[in-house]
Amino acid sequence: MLQDTALLVQDRTHYTPAIYLTGEDYRFLVERQIKAIGQDISHIIMEPHRRNTAPAIALAALMLARKTPDALMLVMPSDHIIKNVSRFQDCVQQAAIAARQGYLVTFGMKATRPETGFGYVQEGTPLTGVRYGYQVKNFTEKPDKKHAQAFIEDGTYHWNSGMFLFTAARYLNELGKEQPGILKACEKALDKGVAKGRAVYPDADAFVQANSISIDYAVMEKNRRTAVIRGDFGWSDVGSWSVLAKLDGEHELENTVVLKDCVDTYVRSESGRVIAAIGLVDHVVIDTKDALLIAPKNRAQDVKDIVEILREQHVEEADSHACVRRPWGTYEGVHVGKMHQVKHIVVDPGGKLSSQYHHHRAEHWIIVSGTAEVTVDYDTKIMHENESVYIPVEAIHRLANLSDQPLHLIEVQYGDYLGEDDIVRLDDIYGRINAPVAAE
Repeated sequence: MLQDTALLVQDRTHYTPAIYLTGEDYRFLVERQIKAIGQDISHIIMEPHRRNTAPAIALAALMLARKTPDALMLVMPSDHIIKNVSRFQDCVQQAAIAARQGYLVTFGMKATRPETGFGYVQEGTPLTGVRYGYQVKNFTEKPDKKHAQAFIEDGTYHWNSGMFLFTAARYLNELGKEQPGILKACEKALDKGVAKGRAVYPDADAFVQANSISIDYAVMEKNRRTAVIRGDFGWSDVGSWSVLAKLDGEHELENTVVLKDCVDTYVRSESGRVIAAIGLVDHVVIDTKDALLIAPKNRAQDVKDIVEILREQHVEEADSHACVRRPWGTYEGVHVGKMHQVKHIVVDPGGKLSSQYHHHRAEHWIIVSGTAEVTVDYDTKIMHENESVYIPVEAIHRLANLSDQPLHLIEVQYGDYLGEDDIVRLDDIYGRINAPVAAE
């Protein structure tokens, strides 16, 4: 979905290279995904804390406004699907006309069902010279079922897509009026932040002072000069498993899934385990390598509440994935025991881990497939499948894949401390020497 979103704005006659906002853990994943489709990245901003959309958009707006205050900003989430691309482009051009007239523009989608998980925007007076454009009459956040049904019957209400278009200066001006603390915190975060090539690291202590609030609550719902574009371009917000079930429709069950007397039930297996279900009605069953979710479809959006509970209980899976992505590839935990753990490591073609050593653990590498260049204490050799190497404690070592095929290996760590902060990097082609220590 990230790639599909980027492809929507690939026409350089209308769009400049995008600014991406994400967390540090996703930087290299984003860069790899965008590079894979031949796109450019203007900047990638690392949000040091989760502060919702108003502060995040402010960071990008400040970067643009400091060079071109009247720059038009098209703000897009990546967790959506747009089917009618030509209609989308037409709507963006109409929204740009309204934005140049000083409007803060949102895109409203035709509400086809009484969805209680979406925000709604009501159209008012038509805009002059802007097709599909209306002044906003009212915003309503996540109504109950009764009001959502009334909105459908009214016909002037639309789902609020979470996409916006305005000039950078206009957004910052309104944010400064309504949420001056956010604007001040974001300005300070950028001023005290660090830029490493395309990557921008705002100052964490400054950014955390920004109020955590959405752009809807912070600016859009308080402003009288807002507009909505009827964006009937086949939009779907893939914000819950129940929505994905509708998009997938009737799907073929994998050979690890067995259902008996189940109705309108969506089952997705990514773990490889056998899933058997009997008599479920209107449920989603999602089995991944790190967690299993079972919920009625009408409660599927409540998964975010479960995540918060897991965080409160300090459950690691709430914030980490079984498969961890790094700039050079991925690793996945296979087994953890007393004084040892086992990982499956995949190094992408051309990928190269940092030159490093560990104070507390030794490692064994077993090549499963592919060709590896292995350096241990400056002794370099080429290794192939079914070959292994031992890396003693504090030995300087490095692993690289110089071939055009993925390199797979099993790593066995042994020592009295196996934490990922026991990494001392001496050299790194991805510029992580001074970055926060991350897992290799």
